[in-house]
Amino acid sequence: TRRLSDRGLSTNVTCVMSFAQAYLACLGGARYVSIFMGRIRDMGYDACEVVREARAQIDREGLPTKLIA
Repeated sequence: TRRLSDRGLSTNVTCVMSFAQAYLACLGGARYVSIFMGRIRDMGYDACEVVREARAQIDREGLPTKLIA
């Protein structure tokens, strides 16, 4: 992801299931991060909380990443 973004290419990191994965994708330069809310819910976790945490961290750090949920 970092190599592609360093070359000016937009990337979409998919199949994200946790805040840590979303945050690492953001730090890696992902333009988009696709959080699989249905899968997270199927595992018994609060998918909205993952999105809230990721959005808050993106905003705090001023990262350009967009979330797809």
